[in-house]
Amino acid sequence: MLCVGLSGVRPQVVETLVQLLNRYVIPYVPEAGSVGASDLAPLAHVALVLVGEGRAWYNDELLPGAEALKRAKIPACDLQGRDGFALINGLSQSTGIGSLALNDTARLVANAEVAAALSMSALGSRLDSLDERVLRGKPHAGSLISARRLRRLFEVKKKE
Repeated sequence: MLCVGLSGVRPQVVETLVQLLNRYVIPYVPEAGSVGASDLAPLAHVALVLVGEGRAWYNDELLPGAEALKRAKIPACDLQGRDGFALINGLSQSTGIGSLALNDTARLVANAEVAAALSMSALGSRLDSLDERVLRGKPHAGSLISARRLRRLFEVKKKE
């Protein structure tokens, strides 16, 4: 959201955030505590690290923000104008957590499909139930996608 250009944040601030990500400096954000419907308090903890305050994880060690930045060779950011407000305004943390949950879910589904294929193979299951003609018109579009992936897993087994 900061990169859209409507928040008033300077590019240097976004570049510093990118450096944190690229160098695995992870701001420590308490699990509980926020104000209202936004991510005000959690995002403030992220912003603290940018200016060399707060705490951050670096190389599996929880350090004062300034020390984490120093070890990662990232200069502290000098917030100006609307930078601070832009950093704490919005739903960035909720969006990030939702994105991570979606990614985890996709991995779990892929693992479940592999487990299903292994079980079907071990039990000598017929693959008729995976035929697109059987699944077409069903109310769950995901069943077609999953069946397609299961068929691919069985094709790999045949080639080996």
